[in-house]
Amino acid sequence: MSPPKTRANHRKIFDSQLSDTYTSVEEWVGRSQSIAALLNEAMGAAEWSDHPILISGPVGSGKSHLARLIHERSRRRHRPIEIIDCGALPELQNLLFGHRRGAFTGAHAHLEGRLMHADGGTVVLDDFERLSRHHQDQFHRVVVDGVFHALGSSTAQEVDLRFIATTNADLEAAVRNGTVKRDFLSRLDYFHLRVPSLHDRPEDVPDLCTMLLRRHLSRRAVSGPDCGGRSVRFDPSCWPVIQSRRFPDNVRGLDKLIVRLLVRIEDREVIRPSDVEAVAPTLARSRTPWFDQPKTLRTVREAAEREYIIEVCRHTKFNLRAAARSLEISPKCLYEKLKRYGITRP
Repeated sequence: MSPPKTRANHRKIFDSQLSDTYTSVEEWVGRSQSIAALLNEAMGAAEWSDHPILISGPVGSGKSHLARLIHERSRRRHRPIEIIDCGALPELQNLLFGHRRGAFTGAHAHLEGRLMHADGGTVVLDDFERLSRHHQDQFHRVVVDGVFHALGSSTAQEVDLRFIATTNADLEAAVRNGTVKRDFLSRLDYFHLRVPSLHDRPEDVPDLCTMLLRRHLSRRAVSGPDCGGRSVRFDPSCWPVIQSRRFPDNVRGLDKLIVRLLVRIEDREVIRPSDVEAVAPTLARSRTPWFDQPKTLRTVREAAEREYIIEVCRHTKFNLRAAARSLEISPKCLYEKLKRYGITRP
């Protein structure tokens, strides 16, 4: 007789599945421990909780894809998912909250907004730090109480929604300068999933390149390597060349590289290192920080500190006591910095 499906049993089974040398969950592929740990935490939050989730990470790292994956693995998967571009909210507010007839000139009929359309499902606040303080207050009430007012209505509408917020911003700086309200942030981070940059998981580059290559071949209606038609593949000597690059927009940048390579090789079936050098000459030794274009001295200093901590930890094979001695800080202080900067220990 099989044991009852408890949270502990499920977690043990899921951990064993992710302990394999290769991880593949739809668009998430790779061999790195950081991706395995991220998916483990994400699936736990998806399947065992209904609380808000905060997903942070650099541009192009796959935050929106992860939000979709969480929705598809949750109990809400049969209900809609609405992804809201928070930078465009002033123009979308009417479509988002809906309105009542006569609310403004031209409102000749009631309109059900996107929040009500997503009732029972998931709302993704993409780049939520771009919300104005007024809109943060509006969403705060929806997140906490599950109610909102349509434009022109004095009656509150109730909705059952799960919120996922994504950001590539330095949230502590955003709170300090007043862009993000701390009480609103505190409602969104029941789970804080940190997506690593591509530079922090170079071992995933071959799998990602292969997946992206097959996807583009499929879109072009060209047979892939396993379909008996024309095949395109990477020469294995390409991997060190690609891994030496730093892509400012991470996986999205890798996707652009694949497109350029397919155009360059024309009818050839093998992508060579010289092809990579030809289409990506400016990407070598690029020093893009872990967050986007820092403007303050503090964020520049923190980015440099994070890079150096990663280098020291890799040199010591993540022996934290040895790394702490090298950095001349306590192991406890090093652990806090790893947590603060989202550095995953293998």
